[in-house]
Amino acid sequence: MGPAGAHVSGDGFEGRVGAYPIRAVDSTGAGDAFAGGFLAATLAPRLVPATLRRSLGDLVSRVVFAGACGALACLGISGEAGPSSRAQRL
Repeated sequence: MGPAGAHVSGDGFEGRVGAYPIRAVDSTGAGDAFAGGFLAATLAPRLVPATLRRSLGDLVSRVVFAGACGALACLGISGEAGPSSRAQRL
């Protein structure tokens, strides 16, 4: 994962899932946020909108969700000043 996105192989898909176009302030914690987002989406699929899951499949939609989490972590310094509300995170 990074500016080029993430490579995904599985669930009938092989290819790159693009990264979110953001103005990164600091990438500290972005990988941890990506991993946490992927795990959260795996354990609680309801976090990922059903329309996204239906159109992209379970694996790719989890990677898209995880990418959003990683991108949000880059919006603040040291991953601490990211979104403060659930609405901002979603």
